[in-house]
Amino acid sequence: MQISAATSAVQSMSQVQNQASIAMLRKSLDLTSQQGAALVAMIDQTGVPPTPGVGQNINLQA
Repeated sequence: MQISAATSAVQSMSQVQNQASIAMLRKSLDLTSQQGAALVAMIDQTGVPPTPGVGQNINLQA
């Protein structure tokens, strides 16, 4: 009986660790999403219109 009790305890602890890891990942994803939205808002507030043609040509000669 002690072996199955120990196995049950290990499985329970593993499940708690997995749940904690998932919660931390969700929090991290939410924070990253908020930071991305804030960055887009800052870029939009600069008021600088995009320059046509910039980034369309590549100089391949060194």
